[in-house]
Amino acid sequence: MRKAIVDCWNTIGVRGDLSCPKLAQYTRCRNCPTYVAAAVVARDVALPDDYVDEWTRHVAAPAVEIDHTRVSVMMFRLGTDVLG
Repeated sequence: MRKAIVDCWNTIGVRGDLSCPKLAQYTRCRNCPTYVAAAVVARDVALPDDYVDEWTRHVAAPAVEIDHTRVSVMMFRLGTDVLG
């Protein structure tokens, strides 16, 4: 059974309303043990059965040919000079 991830950083942490009492001690959620515990749970999730096969096919696929006839250019003005 998969553990539920407590994502308090989205509600009371730095991505929420900043009301978490631990923020005074840890400054940012990523320094808090609750955030670290959630990362461990996310890391330990089992991969789908076809994950390795799918990425093997993706990496082994022939490279996409790049059209070298097009060139991207960005022009901008810096003072009286026009650069590109």
